[in-house]
Amino acid sequence: MNDSRQSVKISTQGKAMTILEHAPSESDFLDFLDQSIRQISETGSEARFILMGQSAYARFRTAMARKLKRSAGKFETYQYVTVVVDPFRDDEVCVVPSAADAADGLKPFRVPA
Repeated sequence: MNDSRQSVKISTQGKAMTILEHAPSESDFLDFLDQSIRQISETGSEARFILMGQSAYARFRTAMARKLKRSAGKFETYQYVTVVVDPFRDDEVCVVPSAADAADGLKPFRVPA
């Protein structure tokens, strides 16, 4: 992993799961999503939604186009997880578990840019 990338740590303390919100660069975008999805899974939960703002969605589309070697399309899922464009966010993105798992307790944390 490149040293400039942010490390994603999602852990359980009791039942509270730490969820990170971050504004990753285009080159780190998919890595951030992959790590977030994997680490939610490692806590025994399942990633259900990827929440991102409009600017983040534009970077996501470009990152996906680069990965798939095609033009930027409209993507509504990533690794079978639903992508939700949140009008109250801009550059930020986070991956969240199911509502039932979230109700058990989440600890939100924003990764500084």
